[in-house]
Amino acid sequence: MQDDTRIDLLCLLNPSSDQPPSEDSIANLLSTRSKRNQPYTRSGYSNLIVVNPYQSLEILNDATLKSYADNGYRNLVENKPFMQPHVYDLATRAYFHMRRTGEDQSIILSGITGSGKSTTRSHLLNQLLSLSTHSKKETKLQQQIKNSLVILEAFGNAKTTQNTSASKYGIFQELQFSERGRILGAKTLTYAFDKSRVTSAPKDERTFNVFYSLLAGTSPEEQTALHINFPPESFNYLSVSKTIKVPEINDDIAFADLKSSLKTCGFKAKTVTQIFQLLATILHIGNIQFQEDHDAGNLAQEACCVRNRDVLEVVAVMLGVSPNKLEQSLTYKLRLIRKELCTMFLNTQGATEQRDALARALYHVLFVWIVESINTKICYNDGEPANFIGILDQFGFQNFKSNGFEEFCANFANERVQQFIIDQQFNESDMNLAMIRDGIVLPNFTMTDNTSCLELLVGKEQDHTREKNVIKSAALGLGGIVSMMDRDCARYQAGATDATNANFLVNVQRAYGSHPSFAKSGHAYAFGINHFSGSVHYTVESFLEKNLDDLSPDFVSLLRDNSTNSFVSALFEGTAMATESHPKDDRTIVKAQLSSKPTRAPSMKRTNKRRNNNDATAGEAEVETEEAKKQKGLKEAEDVYQSMQVTTVMDQLYMTLHDLFYTMADTRLYNIIHIRPNDTQSPDSFDAKRVKAQLRAFLVPELTTRASVSYANYYTFAEFVVRYANLVRSLNIDPSRSEREQVQDVRAIMNWSESQAFIGREMIWIGYDNWKELEDGLRLAEKEERAKGADSKQEVPIPSHFTGAEYYQDGQGRMTNNGYMDHFGPPRAFEDSASYMDSDDGIKRDMEGSQWGEESEWGMKGLSEGFGPNMDMSKMVEDYHTPQHESVEEVPITAVRIWW
Repeated sequence: MQDDTRIDLLCLLNPSSDQPPSEDSIANLLSTRSKRNQPYTRSGYSNLIVVNPYQSLEILNDATLKSYADNGYRNLVENKPFMQPHVYDLATRAYFHMRRTGEDQSIILSGITGSGKSTTRSHLLNQLLSLSTHSKKETKLQQQIKNSLVILEAFGNAKTTQNTSASKYGIFQELQFSERGRILGAKTLTYAFDKSRVTSAPKDERTFNVFYSLLAGTSPEEQTALHINFPPESFNYLSVSKTIKVPEINDDIAFADLKSSLKTCGFKAKTVTQIFQLLATILHIGNIQFQEDHDAGNLAQEACCVRNRDVLEVVAVMLGVSPNKLEQSLTYKLRLIRKELCTMFLNTQGATEQRDALARALYHVLFVWIVESINTKICYNDGEPANFIGILDQFGFQNFKSNGFEEFCANFANERVQQFIIDQQFNESDMNLAMIRDGIVLPNFTMTDNTSCLELLVGKEQDHTREKNVIKSAALGLGGIVSMMDRDCARYQAGATDATNANFLVNVQRAYGSHPSFAKSGHAYAFGINHFSGSVHYTVESFLEKNLDDLSPDFVSLLRDNSTNSFVSALFEGTAMATESHPKDDRTIVKAQLSSKPTRAPSMKRTNKRRNNNDATAGEAEVETEEAKKQKGLKEAEDVYQSMQVTTVMDQLYMTLHDLFYTMADTRLYNIIHIRPNDTQSPDSFDAKRVKAQLRAFLVPELTTRASVSYANYYTFAEFVVRYANLVRSLNIDPSRSEREQVQDVRAIMNWSESQAFIGREMIWIGYDNWKELEDGLRLAEKEERAKGADSKQEVPIPSHFTGAEYYQDGQGRMTNNGYMDHFGPPRAFEDSASYMDSDDGIKRDMEGSQWGEESEWGMKGLSEGFGPNMDMSKMVEDYHTPQHESVEEVPITAVRIWW
């Protein structure tokens, strides 16, 4: 690693001013570091700036990962080597903080599309899993968590013009840990899945990766069984974008990796076969064509029929339904209008839209089922884990030549994430209020936030009161464009003839034409919004329909109740499927929708007991009381929201993000901001103008100034004296002095600056490096004490007249289960070395047996019988074996990890 000491944007600050550093100075430093193959730059201890290198880097390998784990956590020696900023380092810091404080951690990944967020998420997981894995059982779980990323990328990523493999969904993933920092599991929450990509990938892009892998990786025998023994261009959903091959992606290898990952994650061979069969079915659905039915008598002008019945029959057999019933569900549509159930006869255009809706629904429900299946296998379900580290990987800000409802949703979500970061960093968050009350002066400067844009989107913040008979956005207290869209959706669903996308646009322009965040579009059928990351113009085509996200009730009845394909029918019985029945006949489904919210909730907010007990933060009780009132009102509104089974996509997205922010607000936050250096994905290009626009949008100069006054931890004076009693004693500080005076003496002797340790009215606030040095001293003393022998491991009762500090100084015991740690520390916070041994290590587990169990053989009999709704292709996957892990020793691997 090159010795470049300009590793933190804090070096650009003017010590005599609170003004943020200039965009030019930040861009120049980032450019210099990028040319030296150093894509990571700190902005304080909890912020990291990443410039996407678009190439393989030697600093991304297993050996480097281990060196950061050793330097940042495992090794307690002094005079540690100089280390450059790295994503491995930030992951280690988060893990260290969790272990030493018992506080949950959250990491937010920000950046426009194509900036490298998903890659960073993978590196974060690798480091966190490396730190928390020690037994065979945990190693197996680690492999499952890593392989789950391969599965999600195959089914949830697609090639775009700005990204070789862009995530088309948002994800919040919680790594779950025991009291000893051992990995227990992972909970994956996905939301806002862009299913439109299944049927309408834009030109020069691709639909989801798994379709191309399926065609490239299956054998001729398998392709014949699935009826996909045709060139990819033969399938409408793949040919529409004019892009099949991507030089950076080997679809054949990707398919082999996918099969191996599915097996590692515990998917049975028969289930894998059914998944692939459903993918093939979706491709065939896209090839169904329609024509006017000239045999329909008086309905000749309205009805249509399937033109290529051979394809219809292939699809029907694969879905396990009657061809005639399938055709009816594609050419007719039930709709509830003013409490009357009406049958609509679809023309060829309407039937084509209905066909595509079926394909999107099948893929979406499959994706949801895969995510929940992964959760079932690797999420810790035996009570609440002791801690979690959450990673929010938000799909990037998007602005293409043509933007529609999907881009509107993505950018709305990014606005909400940006608002959350601003609130936590600059506004009256719990931490900021505690610092101010204790006498810390935060930097004072003028900044531009995104309040105006959010007011345009959802209105000003309101009290969330419970209302009856209201649309859901009103129940949630929303206003703005989202409320107007929901209102028009409700009218459209009720059959109002004037509830159209064109009229929605007119209403928006009339209501918000003069709003500062509203931008008039040069296109007649579009409107613009001035987002925090730039102006985007949205065409309103299908806005109302996509926001409603209705699923034809006929599809649910056909596939859930009348399919002989057990796999498909089970997909439509999941909890993510919301339905409403006819008021007069509960057996008749009149509305159906597949939820875009996660199937699981994020971890519940847990109050930090220590923080509430501190005098300096006593005022927080009042703040939390007001917040509790607000949350109670929102919960009541959500009750209304939940009572209506079918809701809009925007309302679901709003509530999903609210739940995530509510969870993350009670954790220690880290920000990783990703910068896309150019629009050509070139490793040698640094477009300063493009970079500065992103620095401005993500408030990097302002975040840097705020980071100049930030501390990793804080203690009351009494807490500090008790916790670091050895240090206080070794410095020969008079114990008769007041606790505040003792803390002042420690700071003076240690020669800490105010930025390293601030002594407030009631607390001492300590910067990360100094705090870690103190904690490593405690860990080293703990390690030495354990090494003395069995006697030192036995707890000695504390005499009732001893304080915690006196007990520690008396040398009669360890502060593990008594004194300070009982009140202020997490369970087993001192047992760092204990994480290297576990009772699980001694348990003999059957690691050799197949995870798939006994499966039927693939043979000529199966081929002769043809394919069907429950066909078995076990041979397709049986030759991929889960890697066995006989040893958990970490072996450095010098092979370069691929960034992209």
